[in-house]
Amino acid sequence: MAAEMYWKYPKEKIVGFYRAFRPTLVVRDPEIVKRILTTDFIHFYSRGINVHKKIIEPMLRNLFFADGDVWRLLRQRMTPAFTSGKLKADSLNDENSAFRQLGAKVFTPTAKKLVIGMLKLIFPELFKYAKTQGEVEADIVPLVKEILKQRNYQPSGRNDIIDLLLECKAKGTIVGESIQHFKPDETPEIVKLELDDFLAKHGNKMSYDAIKEMTYLECAFKEGMRMFPSLGFLIRQCVSKYTIPEIEVTIDPGVQILIPIQALQNDPQYFANPEQFRPERFLPEEFDSHNKYVYLPFGLGPRACIGEQLGLMQSLAGLAAVLCCCSVEPGPTTIRNPKIDPRSGIVQSIKGGLPLLFRKREIKN
Repeated sequence: MAAEMYWKYPKEKIVGFYRAFRPTLVVRDPEIVKRILTTDFIHFYSRGINVHKKIIEPMLRNLFFADGDVWRLLRQRMTPAFTSGKLKADSLNDENSAFRQLGAKVFTPTAKKLVIGMLKLIFPELFKYAKTQGEVEADIVPLVKEILKQRNYQPSGRNDIIDLLLECKAKGTIVGESIQHFKPDETPEIVKLELDDFLAKHGNKMSYDAIKEMTYLECAFKEGMRMFPSLGFLIRQCVSKYTIPEIEVTIDPGVQILIPIQALQNDPQYFANPEQFRPERFLPEEFDSHNKYVYLPFGLGPRACIGEQLGLMQSLAGLAAVLCCCSVEPGPTTIRNPKIDPRSGIVQSIKGGLPLLFRKREIKN
């Protein structure tokens, strides 16, 4: 809906419509985006996703959905868990299949989730106890309880996410978030050449320092996130009456704000030939600083994704691990210009998936 409104009114700075019974604004102008996310953040600190502040299903009691003082506390407690020191720790090699399956289940759109979500939006009072993540909750709660019991409710020294949360619990009871999604369009040969060179420099061992030096790999990832960001749009809610200086329009408290990332990042007004996969546009000498308020895959400002650096490092590590031993090509049925699945929830997915071919390659010495 946000992207549709964006393209339908190309000359407007904002577009208003009703989402169910809720007044909503789609912001098209980067300067107004800047005001909402950073300059005048105090008027838009709420995401406005939870209609019932006191009746929130357990799986949604986290940093992503929290508002006000609860959000500030969670952000303060969780930030140390995502420092470069934590990222360097060898905590990403343990493949916990149970958690990976649960993570996939959280972000997989289903008809049941969509129906419950719409009913809660249209009839919030009637469906306030309905759960969109009930199945995940039933699986993850006993799993986490068992892990906590095994560790005697104390950090185990494994330095994984459970340890990080236990460390934070000593300062306050909290829960965290995990958002990651990446669908590459193509893999330029230069990425593999850079990868081979830097791995050879570091003794063919994948490490934090080696990955940090792979500039072009990072550019390729960012270009993929430009074309298909994890989130199709950002949500904010006006919490106090605010007038947009550029157009003298006053927004009342309770109005929901949608910032259409998918549309902004694929607008030729900001990125020339947006349908082309061109990692070079993210090289330091090429990137237009004015696009800072257009390229928003992890959000921006105080409510930007706290796990941005973790998500970036995990994604680059995963890409490097695959590309050092395989060449990746489109499959016979791969669509050149895939479409976003309209059933997608908070996290976007591609309609019909993205079939790929993996061919073994020799690592350059």
